[in-house]
Amino acid sequence: MKRVGIVSFHVAINYGVYLQAYALQRKIEELGYEPEILDYRKRTDETDGRIKRAFRRIVKEHMSVKEIVKDVRAVLRGRKTAKLQEISHRKKAFLDFADKHFKLSRFYENYQSICQDHAEYDACVCGSDQIWNPLYTKCNPVYFLEFVPPGRRIAYAPSIAVQKIPDEYTKALESKIGQFAAVSLRERSASELWAGKLKRSVYNVVDPTLLYSGREWKEMAVMPKEEHYVLCYFLGHDEAYWKLIRRIEEKYHLKAVILPFAYEAIMKYPGIKAYASIEEFLGYICNADFVLTDSFHGTAFSVNFNRNFYVMKRADKGGQMHSRIHDFLSNIGLESRELQVEDAGSIALETIDYGPVNVKLDKWIQDSVNYLDNSLKKVVKA
Repeated sequence: MKRVGIVSFHVAINYGVYLQAYALQRKIEELGYEPEILDYRKRTDETDGRIKRAFRRIVKEHMSVKEIVKDVRAVLRGRKTAKLQEISHRKKAFLDFADKHFKLSRFYENYQSICQDHAEYDACVCGSDQIWNPLYTKCNPVYFLEFVPPGRRIAYAPSIAVQKIPDEYTKALESKIGQFAAVSLRERSASELWAGKLKRSVYNVVDPTLLYSGREWKEMAVMPKEEHYVLCYFLGHDEAYWKLIRRIEEKYHLKAVILPFAYEAIMKYPGIKAYASIEEFLGYICNADFVLTDSFHGTAFSVNFNRNFYVMKRADKGGQMHSRIHDFLSNIGLESRELQVEDAGSIALETIDYGPVNVKLDKWIQDSVNYLDNSLKKVVKA
């Protein structure tokens, strides 16, 4: 059986990260290949992330020296609050999911060590998620499969994620993407842009999580004990989010269940919090009366499970991170489900007619499977 290496984000404690990596691995296996996710991680990534988050909190909350020292001492002494214990439990659940479902290579810490093993793969696929976002990965050669010859490189749904690419990365991206045997991107706007730049076909394909139906994901889901709730899954933080949650609880008499990731949501908001495993995350979306989110994968799974939802435009520089959600929703005719933070006060929990949506999505999914199948056949045969 031909071996296919996969390069993706697969270890960040984020539901979408794990589920997209798993879905791509599973689909490649179903197409008749032996997939393996390259276990590439820089050891400093997690530590650097913690330092940055801590610094942002200090600046944002104007913490005093006394408060900073108190927090540091609490961590050093290993004193965890019940909330932090829940977060730790969730992290363990993520790692358990990886142990159970991921087919991983040996651990790689740098590009040079991967180059020594490139001959093991008949083809390599990079994707999905924001592996081509230059603000995140700085054009890292690993995420452009530069450890294998160009004829073995396939891109499946990587996300560039930003509307405007910084000038210092434009030429590098053109050179790197242009060398692929087959190229697809997750955002339609990016596909059209790079097809024009490179004078070649650049396909717009669905996120790997959409290669499987809601019915198939439901088989993995663990259903929650809660009933009749609005699920709130936010990666960002804005006070308007919490005002909106309170309004929905009061107006529609639905309790809010929060899947918290932002520090502020974890520590400040008094609602029901669910520190869900990946399987429980699927169950919470599948069983929700309504979903509020600012997450791409929160949106994608809401659509896949045919849930009613609104997606909040997350606050960032120029709204660039939201462009990937907008592209997805515009492809299936659901732009009306995008909500500006300032418009949150006028929200009405309107239902979605999923008939025409599913027709568009089913065709897009089939085209995406065909692209992946044909690209693998072409590369492996060559």
